[in-house]
Amino acid sequence: MSEINSIANGTFVLGNTSATTYQAGPGISITQPSEGTVRISNDETVLWDGHGTLATSATLSEAMTNFETVKIYFINADSEVVIREIDPSVQAPYITQEINTMSTEPKYYCKIARFDIAGNTITRSYQVSYTIASNGISSWSTNTDTVKILKIVGINRKEV
Repeated sequence: MSEINSIANGTFVLGNTSATTYQAGPGISITQPSEGTVRISNDETVLWDGHGTLATSATLSEAMTNFETVKIYFINADSEVVIREIDPSVQAPYITQEINTMSTEPKYYCKIARFDIAGNTITRSYQVSYTIASNGISSWSTNTDTVKILKIVGINRKEV
């Protein structure tokens, strides 16, 4: 009867847990924060976090190439978060990201930002807007007020 109560209370221990060994495949992290507690999660490492302060450049805590993929969280002028996932092993030395596309009458516009990658630093090099007005006239303009970096996260650390 005591076993049934311990199962119902979530305190039942099966065998000798101190001798248990856990192993995980690539992309899975297993930690034991306290005795009897095992935490299993995705292998994600925050490489840079502005802690709410948005930036036009970021210096990462380690190389992006240490990870299978990297997620870059951007935020635009409308406070929308845009996530871009890249493969650092094939990544060009820059990222272009379309932000704030709107297709409503009487006009259409699209904002595009370019972020250059050099070593462990990502820097916004330029941002432009393309607009088609209701009269059909189109124009390009340089923009500096919108796209910024919120956070950069490495996913699935590569085995060395």
